[in-house]
Amino acid sequence: MTRIPSEEATQQFWKANLRWLAILLSIWVFVYYGCGIFFVVSMLVSLFTLLPPKHIEHFFDSVRSLRAALVKTDFGPTHH
Repeated sequence: MTRIPSEEATQQFWKANLRWLAILLSIWVFVYYGCGIFFVVSMLVSLFTLLPPKHIEHFFDSVRSLRAALVKTDFGPTHH
């Protein structure tokens, strides 16, 4: 025979589940945004300190050409 949980037990169950959900989502947001920004900055700092200037110029030229290509790309009708 299965036992039906009481209303109080059900409320405690969902309260605990929602608490864990909030904690895990907070950790995910911190790792996704906080660490992502931190590691991009640290990567760029190491790029500027370890690579010769010629490679840095090539990196920025690649970024500029990619940006120009994205700006020229037609993503459909624009509304002005």
